Amino acid sequence: MNKSLNFKQFNDNMWLTHNQPSSQKMDTRTTILNSAIELFSQKGFEAVSVRDVTKQANVNLASVSYHFGNKEGLIQEAVSVILNPLNEERLENLKKAGDQANGVQNLTLEEIFKCFLTPLLAPSTEGSNPALFTKLIAKFITDPTLKLPESTYSLYKECLVNYVKAIYVKRPDMSPEDIREHLVFISGAAINYGILGPMAASLTNETDAVSQNKLMNDIINFCVYGVQGPPKEALV
Repeated sequence: MNKSLNFKQFNDNMWLTHNQPSSQKMDTRTTILNSAIELFSQKGFEAVSVRDVTKQANVNLASVSYHFGNKEGLIQEAVSVILNPLNEERLENLKKAGDQANGVQNLTLEEIFKCFLTPLLAPSTEGSNPALFTKLIAKFITDPTLKLPESTYSLYKECLVNYVKAIYVKRPDMSPEDIREHLVFISGAAINYGILGPMAASLTNETDAVSQNKLMNDIINFCVYGVQGPPKEALV
């Protein structure tokens, strides 16, 4: 999916469309997928078998084979359920913010990073599943060969391309590759801080819970500082 960002307005047909199965197939398929997602969330990907899913969904093995092929097919579908809404929301956030600012080029770095990070730290998507997301991150760490579904890969690529372009307007001295690396790095930093921040606060005798606003502001400030620092050549 090769789409470029118009700084005044996003292309109207950039959003992914999915071919919906028939209603009967949708019912069985959705039941299986929802059961698999529930079990993956509770036990992790490795601990769940196809038989566990069929028992939970009250279907036979043939139904799983027909709709998903095997357990790997179920995992691939679960990955799409987790990551596609996140990146769709990122794109929508950037579009809305750009419209309000009369162009993405008028956004500040703080506003750009807020658009990028909010779906990760405070998703608005109905049915978001933090437990499953955490399990997925663990699976990526333990199994680096795990591949993204094609639709998820295309959407993630589109998301990165558009955010790289938005940041490049503010930091033309940075290469697109460096900006892309920063986006990947801050995603990991945000996930870790979101998980470990409250624990670290308790270890330093901070009794107040880490608020969502403070978490967001801390991460955004960290991101802005990272890209506003001197170029690598200046550090040599």
